[in-house]
Amino acid sequence: MILNNNCLPWPVCSALKAIIHAHISEYSTAVVLCFNDKFGAEPPVEIAIDVDGSVVHLITPEGRSLVDGQERLVEWNAEFVSNYQAGRYKTAAFTLLELEERVLD
Repeated sequence: MILNNNCLPWPVCSALKAIIHAHISEYSTAVVLCFNDKFGAEPPVEIAIDVDGSVVHLITPEGRSLVDGQERLVEWNAEFVSNYQAGRYKTAAFTLLELEERVLD
């Protein structure tokens, strides 16, 4: 899958686009990326990507959705990319089907 830049609900910096694309490129279905803090200091960041490559959901460690909060996104974006590049996150990708199966088990 390729991140669909035309369907992003808000501007995303090129560094975040590269991070997302690196983790979704092997998928051909909707996927959720979970970025877990290696030190357990914060809840995970979750980014849901639809089958067409559009970002449909983004939850910050504070539990807030950024899809409708463009002003918060700019600040969060810089901090997230910095933490990611510093190796703070363990990253896991799950298809929506995998997540549904986990919930049902």
